Amino acid sequence: MDGYIKIGNFVPSYGLKMDDHTLFTRGGQEYSTIPGVIQGIGASATGLNYPKGLGFGQGFEDTGIELGFNPSIFTINIGVFNGRNGGRGGAVDKQTKAVVIRADANIQTDVVNLNIGGSAYNLPTDGGPGKTQILGAFGVISYDNNLTLQAEYDMITTHNSSTILNRLVTGNILYLEANYLLASGVDLKFGYEFYDPNIDRKDGSATRYTVGAELFPLTGVEIRPLYRINQEKPTDLKNNELYIMFHFFL
Repeated sequence: MDGYIKIGNFVPSYGLKMDDHTLFTRGGQEYSTIPGVIQGIGASATGLNYPKGLGFGQGFEDTGIELGFNPSIFTINIGVFNGRNGGRGGAVDKQTKAVVIRADANIQTDVVNLNIGGSAYNLPTDGGPGKTQILGAFGVISYDNNLTLQAEYDMITTHNSSTILNRLVTGNILYLEANYLLASGVDLKFGYEFYDPNIDRKDGSATRYTVGAELFPLTGVEIRPLYRINQEKPTDLKNNELYIMFHFFL
């Protein structure tokens, strides 16, 4: 069934696996927007931390084993990891393991291509009833090889054992992107992201709008200029960003 086995230190297979590691569905921003602040998942956008993202981007490798299968139109990935995931999960001698499952289906016609699937990440807490759980759904639809729409939604549940209430904290992430092939080698992009680390609170959410293009001046070389408008609640940090990414395909 076109299967594989992967063993080592790598990023678990989760979600759309976009090549932009600054997305909230991946690793988030590579630096802290607020001086002197440590980033972390589930943090307030204007409080102690700036939201870092799911932790499936570059620099968030975990050690484990992953099995993959590709029967017919389906792709299935199942992995077991140490649960550190870029630091989340704590000590090296952690006894519990993280389980990651991803599955999708790819349907192709002469005009429309459709990919739809879901992912799950589960990491129990050592010596306690808590856990970190991420559940997500994603989809991509392409029309006439010119217009592509893609989306991912994730819900994050973390067991907050540091409080007296010992309660669960739930957050969510929404990612939307549209791409239009303007001409050969020129692809226009528009993106929208929303991240609320704690849906039970009215503050601490972050919204991002991204506009830009993918340019291919040479075969195997991509230049991607992106301008990102960041909005935080309750306080707008005035931290818009300009990204210029380079990809080399060998």
